[in-house]
Amino acid sequence: MLGTMCEMEGADVTTAIDGKMALEHLAAKDFDILVSDVGMPTMDGYELLARLRKSARNADISAIALSGYGHSLRAAAVGFTSQLHKPVPMHELLDLLKAVMESKRRLRVLGIGFYSRN
Repeated sequence: MLGTMCEMEGADVTTAIDGKMALEHLAAKDFDILVSDVGMPTMDGYELLARLRKSARNADISAIALSGYGHSLRAAAVGFTSQLHKPVPMHELLDLLKAVMESKRRLRVLGIGFYSRN
C-alpha cells in the first residue's frame, strides 16, 4: 500500500517481500532511497542495511526504517538515516521522502558527496 501511494505521487518504486529479495534488487540497480520495515521475514531490516552498507552498490543510500517497536538507537547504529513508527501516516512518509530527495538534490548541485546513477 505504501508503494502504491508513493507511485501515485510520481515515485518509481521497487518492492520486495523480504530482506533477501531487497538485497537482490539493490545489487542490480541504483536507488535514491531505501524504505524498509525492520520486521521482515528471512532477513530483518537491520541486517539488510548492515549488509548493504558493506556492499559496492547503494552503500551510501539514504535509508528510512519503518518500525512498530521504536528501536531508534538500533536503527541509527546500523545506518538508517531516519525512522518512522508504524502505523505510518502517509503524509509523514511523503514529506520525509520529499525532504530527503531535496537534500540529495542540493548536495549534487553543491558537488558534495558522490551519487552514481547508472
